[in-house]
Amino acid sequence: MRSRLAAEGDSTAKARIAVIKRAFHKDVTDKCFPHLSAETRICPAFEGGQTFEIGSPSGSRPEGFRDWAWADIRKVVALTMMGANSTPAPSPPAAAAGFDR
Repeated sequence: MRSRLAAEGDSTAKARIAVIKRAFHKDVTDKCFPHLSAETRICPAFEGGQTFEIGSPSGSRPEGFRDWAWADIRKVVALTMMGANSTPAPSPPAAAAGFDR
């Protein structure tokens, strides 16, 4: 799917990030990080239903968005706004990738 910015050539297009669902999997935390188990909880940084607007692919972190979260997704947001396809390409067969079977 192409972004509206790329599809229509609209340089004023915006992107919206929406918090759809928050989750915390205590069983995974207990198994993988037992030494932190008593301290872990669902992240209070976001609430379900929150939205954040980005005005351009080179835009800065949206107001109220956490620095660490923006660092994780900013490149994906920018590429999507510029029309990148988020569907991964199929993996080439091992021989085509230069590996012997």
